[in-house]
Amino acid sequence: MKKWTRAVWIEKKREMEGTVPSNWIFQGTLFWPKGVDAEPHLKTCAAPDLKTWRRFTVVKVKFTSGIKLLW
Repeated sequence: MKKWTRAVWIEKKREMEGTVPSNWIFQGTLFWPKGVDAEPHLKTCAAPDLKTWRRFTVVKVKFTSGIKLLW
């Protein structure tokens, strides 16, 4: 089952917000594929490559898989 997370992270000193596969967030870090086209990875909810994917600090998780978080 594909799970999704709505999160806020820091990218180039700015807060960004978006919905990503839940498995892309681990221990307060968002992993994002290198390159300009993340769509194929998003569609398949690909497992992040911890060695090559970019890393961003997660500020907050707003929503995960249909469960609203209260913090």
